[in-house]
Amino acid sequence: MKRVLLVTPACQGADGLSAYSRLCIDALADAGVALEVWSLAENDDRERPLPTGVKRFFAKGSKKQFAWHGLKSSFRPPDVVFCTHVNVAPIALPMTLFGTRLVVSLLGVEAWRPLRWRERAAVQRSKLLVAISQHTLDGFHAANPKLKGVPAEVCHLCLPDGEFRGNVPAAERDPFALIVARMSSEERYKGHDLLLELWPEVCLRIPTAKLVIAGGGDDRTRLEAKRDELELKESVQFLGRVPDDELHRLYRQCAFFVMPSRHEGFGLVFLEAMRAGKVCIGAKGSASEIIVHGVTGFVFDADDRAGVRDACIQLFAEPAKAARMGTAGRKREAEQFSREAFRKRLCDLVT
Repeated sequence: MKRVLLVTPACQGADGLSAYSRLCIDALADAGVALEVWSLAENDDRERPLPTGVKRFFAKGSKKQFAWHGLKSSFRPPDVVFCTHVNVAPIALPMTLFGTRLVVSLLGVEAWRPLRWRERAAVQRSKLLVAISQHTLDGFHAANPKLKGVPAEVCHLCLPDGEFRGNVPAAERDPFALIVARMSSEERYKGHDLLLELWPEVCLRIPTAKLVIAGGGDDRTRLEAKRDELELKESVQFLGRVPDDELHRLYRQCAFFVMPSRHEGFGLVFLEAMRAGKVCIGAKGSASEIIVHGVTGFVFDADDRAGVRDACIQLFAEPAKAARMGTAGRKREAEQFSREAFRKRLCDLVT
């Protein structure tokens, strides 16, 4: 039986990297391999236990312990090492000297900068890079042009089974557009400012139009002040971070989902909205790989204020069309971004 080692910075948290690592662990655990998981951050798995039969080593946050364990394991290396983040790839360098096949994930922001020498050395020894989107891979190559010769493939993500499914209940309030995104003062690229600036024009055409903003972050105060300056307090609502059951309800009840983000590594929120049967508006980049323009939603340049505005107005004004496009989106998510499709894509590449 092939021995596969998955190395990750974390797999137990609520962050995106942990969620991605868990998706990969579950997929590989179903692939008929002897799977072992090493995590730098965790010291136990009581909150989210690993699948039955998966061995583990948790380093309790100790980089020295993590590196020492990797060095010792080089004397009996696995067939494959799969690193879910480029930062932990250097731990596998000694193993590659003994014939281990190294596969490294590219997730987004961390891959859009020049790699440090240890990371670069690991990538150069890799047999394959697995990017979560073509947009992520293009950004990696732009920042690291000398690494274009390393073989690379795209493996789109999926959602965990069961999330955001269910019938759409009757609307409880005026039709609203939904954005679910973190508001960070250091990463003002999600599209919040653009939506606030164009919303007065949307309201002129659709007086009942509402925009609901879910998510936390240190930039919320500034954005709320901007909303108030634009006199949008009655039509734009900030909810902050919401529990999962409330988030599910928002997806099911919104008129459409909109996030004209410039720099998404992938954009799971679009899949969440599509699974709930909602049409999506996004910006060119990874959203173009998820949304079929004119079929399951609309994709515009991030600076195309008029395009985003007109699409919002159209979807509010034509609910039947929004429903048809949302149904097409739900079908696309089920066929192209299912857990089974992800498992097959990942296992074909890793094992």
